[in-house]
Amino acid sequence: MAFWLNNIRKMVYAVAVFAAISIYLWVIGTYGTFDLQVIRLVQLYAFCAVIFLYLALLASPLYSVFPNIPFRVYHIKARQALGISAFFFGIVHGSLAFFVSLGGFSGLGFLTQKFLIGIILSATALLILGIMALTSHSFFVKKLGKNWKRLHRLVYLAGLLIVIHALMLGTHFIDISKNIPQIFFAALLILLLLEALRFDAYISSRFLLAPRFGLSLPLSIILLTAGALTVFYPQGKGPLSLGIHGQHVPAPSSSQKRYSVSFRYPETVIAGADTELRFKVYDAQNGEEISHFDYVSERLMHVIIVNNNLEYFDHIHPELEGSEFVVNARFPKDDLYRVYIDFQPQNSSEQNFAFTLPVGSLRPLPDPARQNQDPEKIVGDYKVALSQNEYSAQDVASGGESFVFSLTRAQDGSPVTSLAPYLGAFGHMVLINTDTYEYIHVHPVSPLPRGPVDEGGPNITFVPIAARGVLKPGVYRVFAQFNPDSSLFTADFTVRVQ
Repeated sequence: MAFWLNNIRKMVYAVAVFAAISIYLWVIGTYGTFDLQVIRLVQLYAFCAVIFLYLALLASPLYSVFPNIPFRVYHIKARQALGISAFFFGIVHGSLAFFVSLGGFSGLGFLTQKFLIGIILSATALLILGIMALTSHSFFVKKLGKNWKRLHRLVYLAGLLIVIHALMLGTHFIDISKNIPQIFFAALLILLLLEALRFDAYISSRFLLAPRFGLSLPLSIILLTAGALTVFYPQGKGPLSLGIHGQHVPAPSSSQKRYSVSFRYPETVIAGADTELRFKVYDAQNGEEISHFDYVSERLMHVIIVNNNLEYFDHIHPELEGSEFVVNARFPKDDLYRVYIDFQPQNSSEQNFAFTLPVGSLRPLPDPARQNQDPEKIVGDYKVALSQNEYSAQDVASGGESFVFSLTRAQDGSPVTSLAPYLGAFGHMVLINTDTYEYIHVHPVSPLPRGPVDEGGPNITFVPIAARGVLKPGVYRVFAQFNPDSSLFTADFTVRVQ
């Protein structure tokens, strides 16, 4: 028994390391793509951090209320190692999420204020856990004396921040009526009730006139009410679902909800005439119409239209009429057009669909290699230069290569510094593969200015990585939209990705 007690902390560390390595090997062997591997590692290491932290926090209230439970002494001695292991998994989770999934500090420009708050809360919690881990050594225990225990009570603040972070940014908490959040909140309920009972016992021992029911009864009522709201407001529509992912959602995994879209247009589409396009979104599992959507770059739906040889480009926004999106489009000439749509159902991830629309007679797609690959274009009063027209798919995916546009005035070559935001960003870039017609829609790395709106330019950088989709090798048509001097224009380029 003495051997197990003396080595319990080493065993906890060994279990943590074994779990970390096993999870890594399982994810690498199970999921084929790098992006999905990172998503799964971020999720699983977050779960491990929460589990180890929960076991560390559980020790004191559990044995205070039930002092005769077996193995009490082992659990209490293992508490230090459990907390340090939680910090270890938190560091791995945070590093992967921030530096790989998000792309580091440059990726912060893509995020909304609410998403940034979620990251700040988690970073604060991680800092507190780091302080706990650093001062858990016996040297600091003796050095700090009574202040050591006061300092380590900050771990409860860290736990609260982690709960809020999970609700705001955790992909498994978009719908809190599912199994994982229900288990999470059940465990949290047990911990809080034990802490309430321990607090009741402390109050009763210090104050003779303390109420007999103490804190545990009202706390139980509040938590049970919260649990009932979780059950009666499924699909993340209840007041406990913060729905922050409506602003910035990672690429959807195979376990998330699927959707289908009906696309209706006139039987005969005439070039040059207004054509009504209608889109209706359905739940692919049960066929129910979807009528509630979150805004994506200030619009409920984006429609991108290109012609067959990718020389024509249009970017329009339908209006939602009941449960159907309606918009009028005008096609300049007879051709085969590709229609792409972006939208985000409420409490879900961003969706992309593509359709083909024939207008009059069709003509074949010309050889992409013959298309103009000039890295400079003059559009109206402005000259737009793209940094390069050949890229490495691997370097783009890792963030080593970027799409950098430079804006100058065509008349005198002076740099443009009066770039105004359009749809919540300094620019929009759409890349369309000339073979597969797959497309990626990205926004600049630079965030919007906090002062006057005329602070953008002359250089605008786009990094199409991770959360925006993987850039595959091939020839791409690039359409970049900018709004200098509130004069919106589109510049098109052709690039080759090796």
